[in-house]
Amino acid sequence: MQKIQTVRDGLDFLNFGAAGLESASLCGIICADNLNLAKERDCVSICRFIASDMPLTEFAPSQEYPVKIDIDKGTIDDGGADDNYHLLTFDSVKDYSDKDYGVYLEWDYTDGRAKQIVEYIRTVLQKTDSVEFWNVWLRGYYEYEERPFIHRKTISIEELTTEHIKEINDAVIWNVPDKMYPERPSFYCLTITR
Repeated sequence: MQKIQTVRDGLDFLNFGAAGLESASLCGIICADNLNLAKERDCVSICRFIASDMPLTEFAPSQEYPVKIDIDKGTIDDGGADDNYHLLTFDSVKDYSDKDYGVYLEWDYTDGRAKQIVEYIRTVLQKTDSVEFWNVWLRGYYEYEERPFIHRKTISIEELTTEHIKEINDAVIWNVPDKMYPERPSFYCLTITR
């Protein structure tokens, strides 16, 4: 059971358990009961996922960590432990990639967590030729002029660093990349090869 502590007006006013953040969240969304709080930079439809041609293993932290939500400051603190993230099956991978399997990241970026993702990708690449790391806006159907602009980059596993993970993680979806179609979102795909 996940512990969530909420602070308003400098006072702890709500302390409750939830059936794990994964049951109340998807791809970076954190919902605290009826508060529906989300980090400003993690807009409710942003999703970061890893895609592969082989089935991917889910990951959950070794223990439950408390989450502190401070309404006054507009912050959410998960304690920063390196293993405090989830990799969960992403069934919509084919909407974005030619790969067959995906896991989405439910996390706040830290260098320690990024190191674990680099090692996760290294392990996956022992059984397949390439893996993709995406940052997208969850979507439905797009008309031709609304299609996302996709930024792509390919590197080898020997080149992959936590900086690459941070760059994709922090990429801005609504950055007006196309002056002709300013309402188009940007999606980011980093392909990592053996």
